[in-house]
Amino acid sequence: MDNKDTIIVPCRPEGVKFFYNGFWENLSISKNKLEVLKYIALYQSVTEKKITVVGKIIKFEKYSISEFKPPKYRVFYKILDKKLNVYLDDTKNRKLIIQSPKYVNFAKLLSCNTFSELFADN
Repeated sequence: MDNKDTIIVPCRPEGVKFFYNGFWENLSISKNKLEVLKYIALYQSVTEKKITVVGKIIKFEKYSISEFKPPKYRVFYKILDKKLNVYLDDTKNRKLIIQSPKYVNFAKLLSCNTFSELFADN
């Protein structure tokens, strides 16, 4: 299960509605990850402290903010009907706290209830 085909993006409460627009911006993603990623999941970091929704990636759009920095990507996706409830169960474990995008396996994400389970092998 080491095929990390899902990117988890953290957001504050105001970002949740934005996620439902079907695209997420300003992501730094390495070129080799672009070929592997198939899903994007939303982690509500402040109030909910859980992963609640997931989308199937349709495409990536590269754009540059500055010629001196690596390119950023806009990810387009279709929200899946599958609702998730994978929650942060140990707030003292810094390895479990998502402050920037993280990569996981989609099948494992669907089968977990807690971050301890999800990141057990990381």
